[in-house]
Amino acid sequence: MTALRKVLATYVHSRTFQIAVARPDSFRHDINGEPVKPVSNADRLDALKKYEGFKGRDGSGKPEAASPAPLSKTEAIRISSVSFRSIALA
Repeated sequence: MTALRKVLATYVHSRTFQIAVARPDSFRHDINGEPVKPVSNADRLDALKKYEGFKGRDGSGKPEAASPAPLSKTEAIRISSVSFRSIALA
């Protein structure tokens, strides 16, 4: 597999590319960047499904944020000692 083929495969499977293809009224472009023809509805729907798959994998489709991990005893003691030092110095 050539380096160019690897780069193109990475790009066309990226989230950015899938979003661009899924947009309404998006166009295919030639090598010079000129619009050639509109993206077909089948390709647009396929890109939308792939994008939804990205959201499912990375958790961005979930509105709630993950809760932070609980502090270890060492971290809690370190944080409390820093707070006491800043109060004593003030």
